[in-house]
Amino acid sequence: MIKILKTISMLSLLLLILAPLAYLQGRLQLDTTKTWLIVATLVWFISAPFWMNHGRQS
Repeated sequence: MIKILKTISMLSLLLLILAPLAYLQGRLQLDTTKTWLIVATLVWFISAPFWMNHGRQS
């Protein structure tokens, strides 16, 4: 489960890099880029906390 969450988190970070690059190349419109950035950010904040503290003792 942790590997799946890490993969999802890393893919969302990749999307956060690729979406602006696609916009700069003229492949995406500004509104589409903003939508992808919001989606990727939400996915990151939903998936990352579950694996970032994994293995730490309180």
